[in-house]
Amino acid sequence: DEDVFDFLAKLHPRWRLRGFRDKHLLRLLAERWVPKSVARRHKVIFRAPLDSFHMEPEPLFVAQLLSEESLRKTGYFDSAAVARWRTDFRKMRAGSLPRLSVEMGLMAVAGTQLWHHLLMGGGLADLPQWSGVPTPAAVEAGAGSTAIPVTKS
Repeated sequence: DEDVFDFLAKLHPRWRLRGFRDKHLLRLLAERWVPKSVARRHKVIFRAPLDSFHMEPEPLFVAQLLSEESLRKTGYFDSAAVARWRTDFRKMRAGSLPRLSVEMGLMAVAGTQLWHHLLMGGGLADLPQWSGVPTPAAVEAGAGSTAIPVTKS
């Protein structure tokens, strides 16, 4: 948000960063509503549960996006390699770095396939297909809503 950025840009750095602690002013403000232990806690990385997309039974859309047919349609990835990694990663120890690396790679493949499906014409999975968003000028002129219209592929 531009207003928030403009406000924060005017603040002295000591209010944004105190030592190696970021978001100093936000943390002080948060102490009004949440326990200090929460407001002052260290950052914790958020990581989506990658394995949830690849465990049995996997979501149908994941199977469709990573199918040989869909991978062949887009041409971005080697379908044989993707199929091999989809099988082999299950043999790896859960939580291990090698397994995490493969899960991240498979998520990147699924994400790219999803991007292609949504923005490049669909046909890869039983998911909505992107059909565009009104431009800001059109919204200001009252032409359409800000909702993202979708069509079923």
